[in-house]
Amino acid sequence: MKLKILQWNIWYKEDPRKIADEIIRIDPDIVCAQELMQNLKKDLDTPKIISEKIKYYYFYKEAVTWDSRFDITSQGNAIFSKFPIFDTEFEFLSDFEYNPANATKEGRVYVESKIRLGARLLGVGTTHLSYSFRFKNTPRRKKEADKLAEIIKNKKNKFILTGDLNNSPKSYVVNKILENKNLKNAGPDDSEMTWTTKPFDYHGFKEDNLKWRIDYVFVSNEINVLSSRIISTKVSDHLPILTEVEV
Repeated sequence: MKLKILQWNIWYKEDPRKIADEIIRIDPDIVCAQELMQNLKKDLDTPKIISEKIKYYYFYKEAVTWDSRFDITSQGNAIFSKFPIFDTEFEFLSDFEYNPANATKEGRVYVESKIRLGARLLGVGTTHLSYSFRFKNTPRRKKEADKLAEIIKNKKNKFILTGDLNNSPKSYVVNKILENKNLKNAGPDDSEMTWTTKPFDYHGFKEDNLKWRIDYVFVSNEINVLSSRIISTKVSDHLPILTEVEV
């Protein structure tokens, strides 16, 4: 069975309706997404809006909440699927945070859905690791990577892991994931970049060029990777990765 998996940080500032339109255009079977947000003050629920427009099943879990911001109430990760979701789980990689002072202190969560493909189940997990200045490794992110590695160490069959890891291909984070010999990097080549398509300026880190690779897709060894490519789009500050596999 062939499946198309889309990994995409959709950028909390982006209009979720534009994200949904792009997903419809790309037409993946499963979408792993980060930076979905809710805003109770504006009655805005990004995962619900996207799901209703693309007509996929979905599972969302917040990683961080605020009652002190006007623009966001919560932010987290989601998995959308054309196929029924049989079961879900989540685990915090950094402590759940209320009203964090800045982006480096936001909570981070791993979410997983077991997706029913006829008589079989496919495990799909995704996460968004901590931000740091120029994506340098930090003790906080190292701790998150260690915890993520512990979670996935027994995921041996029919499993896909994606995420915005906020780290480079040769980093501690990526190497820690690949210590799991049951997983392989699904590509595309490390030289292909995913961030940023929009000007970024935060606490002295400025970037306005597409020259960072911080998004990834990994699959268990028995899954055959047919293709993996970065999709060009003007929606979001990240470019999505579309990976076609045979399970």
